Amino acid sequence: MWSSFLRAGRWVCAAAVAATAAAAPACLPPPPGWVEPTEEERVAGATRAASDIVYGEIVRGNDRRRRARFRVLHVYKGSARVGSVLSLPVGWGLDPPMCAGMLGGPPPIPDSARGERAVALIFPNMSELNFVDPGELAIMLRLGLIEPGPHDRPAGRPR
Repeated sequence: MWSSFLRAGRWVCAAAVAATAAAAPACLPPPPGWVEPTEEERVAGATRAASDIVYGEIVRGNDRRRRARFRVLHVYKGSARVGSVLSLPVGWGLDPPMCAGMLGGPPPIPDSARGERAVALIFPNMSELNFVDPGELAIMLRLGLIEPGPHDRPAGRPR
């Protein structure tokens, strides 16, 4: 009697798993008429939306068990303080892949990156380090969205 009940239970579980997998959300195409923003528009929007924009150095990488640690060396925008160490998860940056939520999170920052310097944006209600690539930083500076810091000297000038 129990064996037939367990056999029937296995079929019910298998059917539930199959139904759940079939109903998993898919990445939908953009709405009709949607025009992808230019890189300048994307960077400007992210810069305006960020609560904090900081330049600093990686103190410790992250993995599934621990957050990255990032020492603030310069504040472009926001309430972060120079010298403070932020302990936050790492985000996708300013250009996340389509359907990023289905990928299981951005790749971790390895501990070997310790000492590397970067600019990161932190968005309200997201509390993630979203690192900016040099091209995106150049757009922010060129459009006057942030004031240059002491480390943003033109290439070729001695430090």
